[in-house]
Amino acid sequence: SQAVKSGEFQAFDWGSPALNMLHFHQPTPPYYNLTDMHVPITVWNGGNDLLADPRDIDLLLSKFPNLIYHRKIPPY
Repeated sequence: SQAVKSGEFQAFDWGSPALNMLHFHQPTPPYYNLTDMHVPITVWNGGNDLLADPRDIDLLLSKFPNLIYHRKIPPY
């Protein structure tokens, strides 16, 4: 995923400054500052979820300052 490649959480990169300008009014996608999320966060992910790459999950979990619970459910 783009997050694993860049190490950052940001909106989808449309691949060119021109396309990004159409969508975001700036040449690069905006960043999501997950450390500004001050609500309690819980995360569940499945072991067989093809879209939830373990590296993505690890990166996501490391960004939440208020992670109170995480559970990986292997058969899902």
